[in-house]
Amino acid sequence: MLSPTKIVSPGSANILANNKRLFQSAQEYRDAVDSDFEELDRDRYEKTTQELLDRSYRLLGDRVSVTIEQQGVLTVIRVLASPDGTTLAGIYHFPKTSRNRGVEGKTLFMIDLETEFGDGTFLMTSNSLEINQLTPPPAIKTQRLALETPLAEMIEAHESYKQQALAARPGSSCTVVDTMEDAAEFQKREHAVKVAFRTKIGHVDPEEIHRIAKSKGIDDNTADAIANAANEAAKKEGEGSSG
Repeated sequence: MLSPTKIVSPGSANILANNKRLFQSAQEYRDAVDSDFEELDRDRYEKTTQELLDRSYRLLGDRVSVTIEQQGVLTVIRVLASPDGTTLAGIYHFPKTSRNRGVEGKTLFMIDLETEFGDGTFLMTSNSLEINQLTPPPAIKTQRLALETPLAEMIEAHESYKQQALAARPGSSCTVVDTMEDAAEFQKREHAVKVAFRTKIGHVDPEEIHRIAKSKGIDDNTADAIANAANEAAKKEGEGSSG
């Protein structure tokens, strides 16, 4: 939930530094307060929350990622759990505009639906197709839908895949989330998977850097140059760490 790089768009000089900072060993959160909503679409929060409540989701609370806030973007993550607690929903509004093609001028109101399986793998469904170009860890199956996908379609897609995954693994189960404390622990485990993956690949994947550059309208040659520069920076840092 709330991948920081959805809103941080690093240039070639600081891609590596940003990824290392954002995919650190732990993320900080705090409880949200009313003033945190000042620049956000509060009506959209309430409307989406009601849609989920109408489906018997349970409201667990509102949080702010201090890690994201330190990057200059403040958003509130509203957390809800499905009736049986096996799907965690996070809704949040990015007040900054995106330079990604296809979403200019659109409200970046995001919805993440997540499930953790008993084997430590995860399923994530989000309306981030146009703005999240990151390579996900193999342990996190990611379904990226269009920004304006209706909530009902997102839930249907998530639940359908969840049932397929369970049917393919006889005896498997999903983690049940009942409280905000449960949700926080869920997020810690998921973030640990991301940290391990990023550390293994040297924090950057040239292919994702190329995709990010292309999504901003950069030509192929320049996108390749940015990706190569980020990859070389990662290699040099890795050599320095090992030495």
